[in-house]
Amino acid sequence: MKLYYSSGACSFAIHAVLNECGADFTTQKIDTMGGEQKQPEFLKINSRGQIPVLVDGDKTLREGAAIMIYLTEKFNSPLL
Repeated sequence: MKLYYSSGACSFAIHAVLNECGADFTTQKIDTMGGEQKQPEFLKINSRGQIPVLVDGDKTLREGAAIMIYLTEKFNSPLL
């Protein structure tokens, strides 16, 4: 799994859930002040150019709440 995050984009809660679930994941910081979320490379991942984004294999999740629900269900976690 890979979490695309940015400061001030409600990414910390997802990062915490990933850690609590014991997930194997990497992170990629997106510089929103520099406009990195508007670059073609990122727009291929999320055409809305919004953060956070979680990529898990062929699944791409783009909303913080949906990501947390997905993770707690995937890892059968009582966190939610």
